[in-house]
Amino acid sequence: MDSQKGLVSCFSGDLELFVPPDEAVDMQAGEAITVFVRPEEILVDNAKDQENSFPAVLRSVTLLGPVTRLNLDYQGHSIYADIRTIDRHRFEINEPVQLSFRRESCRCMTEAAPVSNDSGLAQTEEVKG
Repeated sequence: MDSQKGLVSCFSGDLELFVPPDEAVDMQAGEAITVFVRPEEILVDNAKDQENSFPAVLRSVTLLGPVTRLNLDYQGHSIYADIRTIDRHRFEINEPVQLSFRRESCRCMTEAAPVSNDSGLAQTEEVKG
């Protein structure tokens, strides 16, 4: 892995994500890690020019007062994003959307650390070597 680039491979290599170089400095090529992104850090239907950008499909919506949580699907993996409730009318169930987030929004953990499957973004399979 190039720790200056901070590039990791997710979902069996189907998606590559950029993470902060300081998060990647102790990772070894091929090491299994988990990448976390807080739901409020994920942008929905924004510019594709972000370092981390990929398509997903909206599966369900949960109203949480001023915030609405979107349950999105990326190739069979659930991803949660929070938007302002006032913006929920922009999205339809089973419609494709574009997700994006900054590399600085990513936090990485090795698989040895205990994690919950109800966390932000994605479990990665390996660090790019």
